[in-house]
Amino acid sequence: MSNVTGQLIPVNTLIKQIRNIRQDVIIVVDGAQAVPHLPIDVKKMDCDFIAFSGHKMLGPTGIGVLYGKRKYLNMMNPFLFGGEMIDKYLPMGLLSTFYLTNLRRELQTLTER
Repeated sequence: MSNVTGQLIPVNTLIKQIRNIRQDVIIVVDGAQAVPHLPIDVKKMDCDFIAFSGHKMLGPTGIGVLYGKRKYLNMMNPFLFGGEMIDKYLPMGLLSTFYLTNLRRELQTLTER
């Protein structure tokens, strides 16, 4: 979905066309605009990764979701460990739990519509 015009991009159709040409292409979808407004079925979509942000769903700023197929996630190694980087910007613990709880609540609200 375009954030400028609201036009729906036929992502499922595009992914099917790509898969018909090449099976080995890793497909990443930016779902920031669509996830808050449309039902998304990642299995039906057949993308390898989809990312979206919390604040686009009236959740907290600074957090989001990266969904990935397990086969690719298992191949990836973390490039950061621990919360040292986050501690510079946001105290860990209760505040981060608060943010994640709010994001979960917004996701539940959207799926109930």
